[in-house]
Amino acid sequence: MPRRHRPALLGALSLALIGGAAGLVVASAATPAAVTVGVGGAAPASAAYQGKAVVGNDDPLGPPSPVCTPTGCDQEAVTLKAPAGFADKNNISLSMKLTFDDAGSGNTLDMALLDSSGADVGDKIEVGTNTVLTVNNLSPGSYTIEVDGDIATTPQAYAVSVTASSVTKASEAPLPVYKTGGLTFSRETVASPFYLGSEPNVAADPDGQTVYESPIFGSTTNTSFLLRSSDGGQTFNALSALVPATGLGKEDECEGGGDSDLATDAFSGDIYMIDLGTVEVPTRVSHDRGATFASSCDANLENPGSGAGQLGINYLPDRQWLSTDLVHKVVWYIYRDGLLAPPSPGTVGGIDVSKQLYGEYLRYAPLAGGAGQAGASQLDFASLCTTQTLVATPCIDDVAIAGNAISDNYSTGPGRGNTYLAMQRADNSVGIAVINPTAAQHVVEHSVPGSDKLTPELFPTVAVDHAGNVYLSWVDDTKYQVHLAVSHDQGKTWGPTMTVNGAPAKTTIMPWIVAGDAGRIDIVYYGTANPKNPTSNYGPWNAYMIQSLDAASTKPHFAQQVMTDRPNHIDPICLSGLGCTTDTSPAGDRELGDFFKVTIDATGRALVSFNDGDNQLGTHDATGPGPSPSFAHFVRQASGPSLYASVGDVRTVARPTNGVAVGAHAVPVPLVDQVSHGPGPDTQALGLRSSSTSIGSDGSVTTKVTLAKSDLAAAAAPPGLPLDTVADVLVRWTYRDKIYYLQAQDVAGTLTFASGEPGTLNDVLANKFVNYPMSGTASGSWDAKTSTLTMKAPGSAVGAPKPGSTLYSVTAYTYVHPLADNPASGRLTDLPVIADSLPAYNVEPAGTPSTVKHPHRPHPTKHPVVHQPGGSLAATGIDPTSLWAALGLVLASLGFAAAARRARRDRS
Repeated sequence: MPRRHRPALLGALSLALIGGAAGLVVASAATPAAVTVGVGGAAPASAAYQGKAVVGNDDPLGPPSPVCTPTGCDQEAVTLKAPAGFADKNNISLSMKLTFDDAGSGNTLDMALLDSSGADVGDKIEVGTNTVLTVNNLSPGSYTIEVDGDIATTPQAYAVSVTASSVTKASEAPLPVYKTGGLTFSRETVASPFYLGSEPNVAADPDGQTVYESPIFGSTTNTSFLLRSSDGGQTFNALSALVPATGLGKEDECEGGGDSDLATDAFSGDIYMIDLGTVEVPTRVSHDRGATFASSCDANLENPGSGAGQLGINYLPDRQWLSTDLVHKVVWYIYRDGLLAPPSPGTVGGIDVSKQLYGEYLRYAPLAGGAGQAGASQLDFASLCTTQTLVATPCIDDVAIAGNAISDNYSTGPGRGNTYLAMQRADNSVGIAVINPTAAQHVVEHSVPGSDKLTPELFPTVAVDHAGNVYLSWVDDTKYQVHLAVSHDQGKTWGPTMTVNGAPAKTTIMPWIVAGDAGRIDIVYYGTANPKNPTSNYGPWNAYMIQSLDAASTKPHFAQQVMTDRPNHIDPICLSGLGCTTDTSPAGDRELGDFFKVTIDATGRALVSFNDGDNQLGTHDATGPGPSPSFAHFVRQASGPSLYASVGDVRTVARPTNGVAVGAHAVPVPLVDQVSHGPGPDTQALGLRSSSTSIGSDGSVTTKVTLAKSDLAAAAAPPGLPLDTVADVLVRWTYRDKIYYLQAQDVAGTLTFASGEPGTLNDVLANKFVNYPMSGTASGSWDAKTSTLTMKAPGSAVGAPKPGSTLYSVTAYTYVHPLADNPASGRLTDLPVIADSLPAYNVEPAGTPSTVKHPHRPHPTKHPVVHQPGGSLAATGIDPTSLWAALGLVLASLGFAAAARRARRDRS
């Protein structure tokens, strides 16, 4: 969740987010007060205006300002005209050239183009004179140019020349048409049906089966979730070591949450996780695949100590990244943070907190010596660059925004041991920082020649293959195309920049790249055939992957494939970071976040974690569905070439239809054991074995779910369980861009059924949770002989699908939660706990239910959680003995146990 623009005082940030005006006040003192330009002879093609003098703007969001302050920014109204129907056959652009006197001053300004709703449709941040901002694919109408003061301390006058231009769509260079290269992808797995979030990270364990996801849950909740799959990504569940059974708060006492990043140690299997914070950043490591964690809260404090002013002055850390360097045996923690400006008149305590200069800070800690050894020492981070009292020194101070970091762990050439950080530099060029703690110069920077003409939108991303070739990928902020540059000498020189997205993806955003053996790369991105600017583009958007097996050659070849069975987004995409928070129109939809990720497993198979907001859980407006909250989804490559040449094609994985069955497997219910901080015991009473679903001729939906136990009442429940805890069996799916469900619940011997659309629970700022109420019309029965639950919903309750329709990502769950009608429930703290789930399948006209391998995995060895510094659950205000922690076992005594008893009575 990057703050794209320079933040100021945290109090100002909070005020802007909570109380800032959503609209814009155009109160320009420019001469003239408004300009008109046009294409096709509708108006003069060019115009110019003289702006008023602006000074340093302490607005925390940058353009567009929540409120354009009288001294901090200036706005000019612009009317763009075109003949009727002209935009149907032509792409229209506005170019704005900003000039001002910056000679010797070091002053920079920010410039943005806003549409009629106030949405930022293009900007240039921290720029010098003669900067040109071009925004393409515009429609005729009203716009606003906003110029913000940046670090200027004296009034700075400026001028802008505005030019409208167009190009016929037929004359645009056609996109290449790629074959699929045999690429296919699995059914979409919903990482969690309950937690909403964006920017999901993904990391793969070297065991080939364990995959981790962590979507942003939001720093406002002070919570993070880590989701783990033990079957290669077919099913996920939350880990208890990070999520107490109350659902809110973390097990460690660190403030903060969200913006998580993940990294695995390919030798030991350790999993690292880092979160967003303000004064402190939580870092964690687990040596037992997430059963337990060591944690630290001081990861970004340069000078920790007990004396006054000895906590360091890192002010507002942002977009932290992790990378494990197996050559130097360290884990890198890299983040952007602010160095407070020198004292100025009127400051408090000698520090000027109205300004902040960004830099990239590079820290490292030792990897564990072997498997099962990771602990607090792996979170004892040292700074690569020098520090002095109360001054944190950034290693890189000419960066606008930094993408991911990746270490060269496998090549045999001179780049072995380098860690590469993707960057948009202050001059808007795209490049890398080469980091090597044993080199004579620890950090060296390189830019891609000419890339300043293709300024990135959001994060550039970097990858390095096993031959040491370095790859940079990014989307430009004017035409929104995916670009690729390759270096064979650690970034010193680069080959020509290539545009690599293929038809029909005319507009793209948020690429991410991963590499394997020499020349073998995967790039994922969101794309649409709709050519409009992303901030006004309703798509539909899809998640794509491009693959090349010879990307390091002079004439590489590419394959491309849509990764999902349905669009993942049908709204505009806001690209203004936290500035999106103040825009309540569809153009302010930031539910996709700012990136999504691809990695590869031990066989070179692509593993992709992305956002799916095509669910209509949000509001609706006259132009279409409004912004909808996103679920973190996961797909894995089902067929096609591996990124490891020795593997050839990856082993084909199932794409189940109409049903799925799995073998026996452990059901260690998470979020249960708050004493040892590990998962609960194997609870077969909550286990699932199969699910199948069909559509009736009347549009009704019938689903059958088989559980592991035929006599559920035989499973004894431990003493002390909360009496208000119940268990449900849930089956959810997507049909026509909406989520529907069928559900069964047993309370005090009464079996009830529900169906319909889920609802959302919110915190102050956003949708956070999804619930599945026990309401709606449904019927069903329980057959104890076959351990089968049958549920049926009338078509009117679930969208009335026609026979032959497709239901997507049909997924069955068992989960436990407080009783819905408990007066104390209905709080955000009463979150469900998933016990078991089945792989997703689609209901399609043809096909038979599938059997999928579901490996039985043993419990990881349990080790105590180590908190640094000296924290405990008591520090969070949570009493671990009072948690409804053991609720995961209650199905044995409540959920469907009464139904089983009735079935036995009926048989007798």
